[in-house]
Amino acid sequence: MFDAYTILLMISGLLLVVIGAAVSGPSVLSRVLSVVVGLAFFGYGFYLEFIFTGGSYRIFFYAFIVPILFIVQAFKAHKEKKEREQAATQQQVMPGMAYGQPTPAGPAGPQGQPGYPAAPPHQQGYPAAPPHQPGGAAQ
Repeated sequence: MFDAYTILLMISGLLLVVIGAAVSGPSVLSRVLSVVVGLAFFGYGFYLEFIFTGGSYRIFFYAFIVPILFIVQAFKAHKEKKEREQAATQQQVMPGMAYGQPTPAGPAGPQGQPGYPAAPPHQQGYPAAPPHQPGGAAQ
């Protein structure tokens, strides 16, 4: 039982170090905490396996739960990051439009609704502009 505990403790520690160093977590603090806790787990397991000569020792069962929690947290953060990136690429602001306004869709669709262009001025009850007459002023 003792040998299995120390080996599993060292494996848990290494797993936490790998998660903190390789996987992008939600924050830098979370990654640093994962590495520090992983080094502590590995160090305690190494001490018990190779330096400890006898007497009493403590068994920390949460040492096997913490890596699972960090793995779940890392995958959630990765998924949220991908969703934010997809949302950012889908929400593009067109030139000349204010931020947050709906982007114009194609010519089809109900006029005046968000996401669709408004009706052209000549369809809004305004008179049509007189045709341009070359060579002088409009008569």
